[in-house]
Amino acid sequence: MALKIRGRGGWIKALAASRDTVGRLWDVCQLPDFRKLSTDEHVNLVRSIFEFLTSESHVIPDDWLARQIARADVTEGGCRHFVGRLAVIRTYTYAAHRAN
Repeated sequence: MALKIRGRGGWIKALAASRDTVGRLWDVCQLPDFRKLSTDEHVNLVRSIFEFLTSESHVIPDDWLARQIARADVTEGGCRHFVGRLAVIRTYTYAAHRAN
């Protein structure tokens, strides 16, 4: 779904111009949507990660990742909020533990 939606934009053609970047795009699109917020939210996350991985540094910046995780560091709320925070952590843990 993320690849289909993101494929509509012209930016993807410029970034996915080589075999390696197309493979990287495919890998990033495999990121599970544990958060289940909305399709657009997940697609935006996929795009952000893909852009980081195709930048000069080829890594997700530590400060960006820390800001994303900090959003889940709220201890208020009930069970539903806890499950949501856990889903955020699962998403970023999955991404962080993938090779390349």
